[in-house]
Amino acid sequence: MRRFHLADGSELREQLLTLSDIDMAFTYCLLDTPIPLLNYVAHVRLIPVTDGDMTFWHWESRFDTPPGREAELQRQVGEEIYEGGFRAVREFMGLRPPQGGGG
Repeated sequence: MRRFHLADGSELREQLLTLSDIDMAFTYCLLDTPIPLLNYVAHVRLIPVTDGDMTFWHWESRFDTPPGREAELQRQVGEEIYEGGFRAVREFMGLRPPQGGGG
């Protein structure tokens, strides 16, 4: 388990469910979050890209939301969790943003 903070200072707690060095993949769930993401489970897999010695990062999640908040929370997960996560890893690795101005 680990705790970390979002850009707005709110705290999340997540738990690692699976980890495979061979598959370069892991699955985790959110236990405590200020965002009402119910039953949030995410899977991440890194896939080598031989052209340019790069890595493709596949990240998907499934979650339930309170009724009527589906679109809002899908957008929030995409922008704050996914894009923020990609940005943080690029910064940590000292990499430039992708061409085309994407997240």
